Amino acid sequence: MRVKKLGKSSVTYETAVFEQGVDEVRAVGEFVHVYVEREGRRPAPEGITEGMRVALETLVQKQSKL
Repeated sequence: MRVKKLGKSSVTYETAVFEQGVDEVRAVGEFVHVYVEREGRRPAPEGITEGMRVALETLVQKQSKL
């Protein structure tokens, strides 16, 4: 799993499935997590918290083997 895109209030994660002993990727998928306000269920105006952003930046990959 990696962070494909890190936006102001959303994160796009990419996942891959591999078969043991095989170099090729068998399946790829992605999902988007949007950080929203609890009451209005709209994207949080302040976006992702600084602490969360720092942690997620360690998972960002510019180049993909997929």
